[in-house]
Amino acid sequence: KREELYVKLAGLNLTRLKEEHFCKIVDFLPKNIEELKVVLLSYPLSLSKKDQESIAAVVQEFCLK
Repeated sequence: KREELYVKLAGLNLTRLKEEHFCKIVDFLPKNIEELKVVLLSYPLSLSKKDQESIAAVVQEFCLK
């Protein structure tokens, strides 16, 4: 299941995110933007609100399965 979520996140084609970011998201499963910000806080990374919403939406959809 982890690989399936990883593939979906990578499929968003967010150029600023690297493998380590995807792994951290898969580990913590942030279901909203606030949780996502906490997960990525330790990285010098800025994402647009639209990108943050799309990541949270993919994680939420995945968790509902």
